[in-house]
Amino acid sequence: MKKFNTEIKRIEELREENMMLMNEVEVLKSEIQKKDVRIEELKNENVILTNGIEELKAKDSINSMFMNNKSIAFDMT
Repeated sequence: MKKFNTEIKRIEELREENMMLMNEVEVLKSEIQKKDVRIEELKNENVILTNGIEELKAKDSINSMFMNNKSIAFDMT
């Protein structure tokens, strides 16, 4: 009977430990989801910044061509 009670007590301890671990897993899943959302936000920001850089490069290229043409026109007059 004593062995039976010890086994029952151990089973209860294991159940409690299992519940604590399951709760910890849920917390970790939630943290992972938050980090996944942040990763997506950063990816979107990266796309926006990359597009902005490309636009600035294109404008700089156009301005450079314009300035070169203007100086050529100026030299010709």
